[in-house]
Amino acid sequence: MKKELIWYKYIIKEVALHLYGWNKNLIANYDEFTLEKLRHIKYQNIPLSVLLSYHELCQGNCEVFSMLLSKAFKNTKFEVVYAYINDLELNPKYNVDNKYHCFLECVDMDNNKWVYDTSVGLRYQASLFYKIQNPRIIKRLTEKDLKQNELYQMLEKEQIDLGVSLNDIASSPSATHHNQLQRELNLENKKKL
Repeated sequence: MKKELIWYKYIIKEVALHLYGWNKNLIANYDEFTLEKLRHIKYQNIPLSVLLSYHELCQGNCEVFSMLLSKAFKNTKFEVVYAYINDLELNPKYNVDNKYHCFLECVDMDNNKWVYDTSVGLRYQASLFYKIQNPRIIKRLTEKDLKQNELYQMLEKEQIDLGVSLNDIASSPSATHHNQLQRELNLENKKKL
């Protein structure tokens, strides 16, 4: 009972901070600049802009998708961050010992720090994300570190099967209910014409 109470108190705070973040433009969908880069990077013949907009695939695969997202940030300052976060640690439905999360942190041209969370398909102003999730950092991987990382090397060689095709994504219920995914699919279809 105590765990549930802690979880509900956290959810109330999280919702309030999300509303504040949306109203102040501190939380947003992926920015157009990043999406444009992702449209030109493919994994298993699917543009990353489509894959990263398909949330059903990204949820539970934050490590893989944070690494794939990093491809849009080459030659900029970014880190793939591993951390324990409130959403996983406080949620009583997750009964797993090692509940870590991965996200990408970067600094934009205006020197603003952002967190890209692939599990929800959003970018957060970093200090707000930290206020919401209270991440306890396990490790940070720079671009140089990623090149030595075994999982990243497998992704580079496209050795990890995501188990989905462009047709699967296009025929999913999300393709008609999620605006960003629908937009990315339409852009990909126009390229084929």
